[in-house]
Amino acid sequence: MLYPAYESAPHTLQGPTTALREEYSSIVRLIQDMARIIKTRNSEHLLESLVHLENQMIKYHEKEEDMFLPMGSHILNTSRDELLRKLHEFDASTTTRKWNSEQYQRIKGDEMTNIDLFSPISLGDLTLPNRIIMAPLTRNRAAMPGNVPQTMNATYYAQRASAGLIIAEATQVSPQGIGYPATPGIHSEEQIQGWHAVNDAVHAKGGRLFVQLWYCGRISHPDLLPDKQQPVSASAIKPEGDAVTFEGMKPFVEPRALRTDEIPGIVDQYRQAAKCAMEAGFDGVEVHSANGYLLDQFLRDGSNQRDDNYGGSLENRTRLLMEILSAVLEIWEPSRVGVRISPENSFNDIRDSAPQATFNFVAKALCNRRLGYLHVVEGEMMGGQSSVDYRQIRDNFDGYYMANCGYDKARAQSTIARDDADMVSFGQLFLANPDLVQRFKTDAELNTPDPDTFYGGDEKGYTDYPTLT
Repeated sequence: MLYPAYESAPHTLQGPTTALREEYSSIVRLIQDMARIIKTRNSEHLLESLVHLENQMIKYHEKEEDMFLPMGSHILNTSRDELLRKLHEFDASTTTRKWNSEQYQRIKGDEMTNIDLFSPISLGDLTLPNRIIMAPLTRNRAAMPGNVPQTMNATYYAQRASAGLIIAEATQVSPQGIGYPATPGIHSEEQIQGWHAVNDAVHAKGGRLFVQLWYCGRISHPDLLPDKQQPVSASAIKPEGDAVTFEGMKPFVEPRALRTDEIPGIVDQYRQAAKCAMEAGFDGVEVHSANGYLLDQFLRDGSNQRDDNYGGSLENRTRLLMEILSAVLEIWEPSRVGVRISPENSFNDIRDSAPQATFNFVAKALCNRRLGYLHVVEGEMMGGQSSVDYRQIRDNFDGYYMANCGYDKARAQSTIARDDADMVSFGQLFLANPDLVQRFKTDAELNTPDPDTFYGGDEKGYTDYPTLT
């Protein structure tokens, strides 16, 4: 066992105050997370977590010396040297940069054996009470004009605050990034204030909320854009299908390929949106690189036929995502930033000739940034056959992996038990079941979602789904 004193340490404590008991539980969670940190072999993250643990232990000791944890001195005296020694044993030339199974089984001991959907997990200093994540869901209910979050949006998200983490709906980073009617933005003062009210409502219920930063690119229409601008993309390739406009469905138009000298402006829009998100009180941000929108249009060769530094090779096609991520990380701590990808989803007429190779590369490119998580839409939302090995993508990334796409409780539990994911996000199940965590816990019957009210409208099919209590 890596932590021989851990087994004897109770997971709850009957101390004199609730605050002390909560601090004790926080320390135990930090120790559990170290097993995961060792596995990912991220030494910077490991040292950061050890410092955080030591600070927590010192604070605890100062407040109640007689209740100092029995495992405390052992961890502070031995864990740093022991963990780093094991990290240095790792052969950096190994292609997958992972421990072999024998080493991993010996190192992880028993700390990970009881992890399930209801186990807490920490993104840096943000502790999620469970691994049941609310996926981002476009609902088209922002106040117009202005694309401003409103009172019913605050009610909707607050109802779902028991999720380990809520990832708010895709939110455009600028007026040029919009692709649908009545979707919220995160670039104006009115939007910041609207989102602040949403965050206040969620936090008042004890919840945690990230915002998904979004630029639609060619999945838009001049009728939606300022001055009826032509949509932009990686290349001037018109997608099949129709755009949703205020006047109804209209065929997509051919986009304009972004000039190389325009790309820094796109990066800056994400930077400014990240600042606005912090001002609005969010707990973090997710960079939307999935489902056929602008960043996905650059990643996949079916929509990117550029011949400059943003097209051609995998490194070039990933460049825009990396530049945007660097800009967002100027504003947010890495542990408060996630990235979403969808390797083989063809939604919005997107495709790639070699999705396994492309997204293995993307996962590797995201390493060494200490990100909060990688959020992966596994499979084909449009019903096609899956051909990607998602374990490869998980193994190529050095942080937490969040799985998504049609999961139910049983499949999610088995996925976490196999260590194929650290968290699972749920879309329609959360849409129809505000108290999904409680229903999963008690194996209660689930509400049936109403597709007729998914997009647009009022409180019907939005805030009126019944709860158990």
